[in-house]
Amino acid sequence: MYLAKRFSLFILILISIPEDISAQRIDTLDFFSESFQTNRKIVVHTPEFFKYQTEEVKRPLYIILDAQHEWLVNPAISTIKYLTFTKEIPSGIIVEIPLEDRIAECAIPDDGEATLALHKFITEEVMEVLEPSYPSNGFKLLIGHSMSASFALYSLAHSPEFYSAVFAHSPMDELETLVTWMSLYSVPTDKIFISVGGAHQSKDKYHRQAIEDVRKTYPGFFEDIEFYTADQSAHNAVPLVSNPIFFTKLFQEYSYRFTHIAEVDMNYQLKEFPESIEMELNKIQASSDFMDKDFSLEVSDINGIASRYLTNDNFSAHALELYELGVELYPEYFEFYIYLAEFSIPTDPKAAKAYLKKSKLLLNTHESNSEDYEYFLEYIHELLELVK
Repeated sequence: MYLAKRFSLFILILISIPEDISAQRIDTLDFFSESFQTNRKIVVHTPEFFKYQTEEVKRPLYIILDAQHEWLVNPAISTIKYLTFTKEIPSGIIVEIPLEDRIAECAIPDDGEATLALHKFITEEVMEVLEPSYPSNGFKLLIGHSMSASFALYSLAHSPEFYSAVFAHSPMDELETLVTWMSLYSVPTDKIFISVGGAHQSKDKYHRQAIEDVRKTYPGFFEDIEFYTADQSAHNAVPLVSNPIFFTKLFQEYSYRFTHIAEVDMNYQLKEFPESIEMELNKIQASSDFMDKDFSLEVSDINGIASRYLTNDNFSAHALELYELGVELYPEYFEFYIYLAEFSIPTDPKAAKAYLKKSKLLLNTHESNSEDYEYFLEYIHELLELVK
């Protein structure tokens, strides 16, 4: 009974995810900036399972400029959350960077060697503030619009090794200069994503015209980068339309990285028998590498792969090993201890009892206000009755 119920628990997890995502933690960090010689604020959104993980689990950083504009930052955050939920992109740490004087802070200097305060603020000070409490895997994406889009390209040109990618929506300020700098500094073109809106007067006419002029002069550059024209979009709508497209293109290979592991057919039956546990775990680890960065297994990854192993009882040991890895990565996540208890009941009731007590403790610690709290508490008590 307890092993069969695991699949109902898995379905419950899937049903609960959207509500969990909306409950992400949001921290406002206020600190003195040497670059600006004044206090600055940033806002940090942590992923849904952040509170359960160990320090070994590291996440990408999604840095959003112009966060003083709710109309811009809120849709960007919603896009990230939704694409995370649909497994198109990895869950990450979202960093809002509000600007106090966007024109002064983002304006491209005439001197190509000059360092803008905002550049130093992001690449040095923000990283220093984030590192102790919000560990990153080194993947950093910067998103800017209009003036801050030009700045994003400037920042990439000056620190191409720092960023994994930049989304620049409707850049216009000194665009030709920026393209020249990026060529001069040998910025990898696969890191550059540029979008622009429609050519009509009511859309994005002037930014479109400026970009098309530069495009005629540097056609090879625009062929090599990811360039998207949102023909039906007005200037302020360009980020809303382009972000989902750029995110899914950037993470296209990431989104199906585990599909070849314990692959199942349309009836959720294994197409081929998995290899040894060690070889399967090695494949999982190898598939976690993306763009030279290690993207830690997420809770949903562990549950998804384990559920495929469990379609055949002969491979329950594979699922067990995966859940044990899950406990190592997410020691505060109560459900993994329930699964380990289910495996242990037939052979080691004492261990199962310890797992269940741990699960109950974590449930009460982290999930006492969850709408699923009573469901899981009742199930833990059912299992405890079996190991008295």
